[in-house]
Amino acid sequence: MASKHYTGYRARWTDENGERQSATFPEKASAKLQERLKKAEVAEIKHGLRTPAAPKKTFEELCAYWVRYKVPRKRSGRDDASIIRNHLLPSFAARGLTELGEQDFDGYLAERGHLSEKTLYTLRALIRLGRTFYP
Repeated sequence: MASKHYTGYRARWTDENGERQSATFPEKASAKLQERLKKAEVAEIKHGLRTPAAPKKTFEELCAYWVRYKVPRKRSGRDDASIIRNHLLPSFAARGLTELGEQDFDGYLAERGHLSEKTLYTLRALIRLGRTFYP
């Protein structure tokens, strides 16, 4: 049941992976409703009626995946690894993949007009292909 938490109320539930989760709300009714909804969602997932949400991944995890699985199979793999390390990770490492949109990358590329055309092309390709191949 929803419990008092400082100036609001906390809803608690166990997710489909057995991990405890919680969220706080200003009203007790909102906390109780959210708690019931989350518990029902977990039950549906456990019974196969709903697919679980995709895990939240960061851009850094995407880059690590790319460097581990894609770079060794490419002729230009060293260039990719260098561009990831020197250009992409410093700007986007901690950001979640679901947080990043086209406008983020378009703005990033617009600020990098001083780079060579080949580097810009590789940046565009890595951004586009990386988001496609990542599981």
